[in-house]
Amino acid sequence: MAEVEFAGVTVTGGRLLLIVPLLGSLGGLVWAGAEGYSRWQQMEQAIAAYEPPDLSGIQQTLAVFEEQNSAIESLVSQTKEALADVRASLNELKLDIRSDVADVFKSLDKQDSRNRESVDTVRTLLSSFENRMDAKMTKLDTAIDTLEADVDKQIRDALLNPLSSK
Repeated sequence: MAEVEFAGVTVTGGRLLLIVPLLGSLGGLVWAGAEGYSRWQQMEQAIAAYEPPDLSGIQQTLAVFEEQNSAIESLVSQTKEALADVRASLNELKLDIRSDVADVFKSLDKQDSRNRESVDTVRTLLSSFENRMDAKMTKLDTAIDTLEADVDKQIRDALLNPLSSK
C-alpha cells in the first residue's frame, strides 16, 4: 500500500481515500462562503444605491383614470335611472293599452249585440212585410180571379145575348 508521510505523520492509502474528499469538501465550503460573502456585499451596495422610480406620472394617470371612472359611473347611474323611468313608462303604457284593448273589445261586443238585434229586427220587418205582401197578393189574386170571372161572365152573357147591354 501507498504511504504518505507529511510532518512526521504517516498516512496510508485507505486513509488517503478519506482525507482527500474531506479536504475537497472543506475547500469547496471555503470557496462557497467567500463567494456568498462577495455576493452579499454586492447586494448591500445595490440596495444602498437603489433609488425608487418616479411614479408621479403614473399617479397623474391614475388620477385621470379615477376622474374618468367617476364620470363613467355617473353616466351609468344616470342611464340606469333613465332606463328605470323608461321601464316604468312602458309598464304604464302596457297597462293603458291593455285597458284600451279591453274597452275596444267591450265596444265591439256591444256593437255586435246591437248588430244582431238590428239583423233580427230587419228580419222581423222583412218577414212581416212578406206576410203583408203575401196577404195583399192573395187579395189581389182573389180580386183578379173575381174580376176575371165577372168579365168572363159578362163576355159570355154578351155573347149569349148580344142585345142586352148593361
